[in-house]
Amino acid sequence: MKENILIILVSLSLVLLIMTNIHLIKTQSSFDATMQTIKGQLDQSKRGIATITQPNYQLTVILSLISLAVGVGTGWILFKNSSNYSKPRK
Repeated sequence: MKENILIILVSLSLVLLIMTNIHLIKTQSSFDATMQTIKGQLDQSKRGIATITQPNYQLTVILSLISLAVGVGTGWILFKNSSNYSKPRK
């Protein structure tokens, strides 16, 4: 029973890690598009103030670290439990 729950937690942490990386890739591409648009606007008009929205790297790093910690923790618990099963019983 515990093993099934831990395997589900590992799977969810991997899915969370993949989703945060996909989110980071999407925000990076939209950030590049925003930079190109602003460069074009600044080239057309020599004066102007432009505010640039940057991708939220802190959120992505925090979510990645949480999912990594959950994955490592559950992997460690699974490893400890599997070593108990491999010992011969008396």
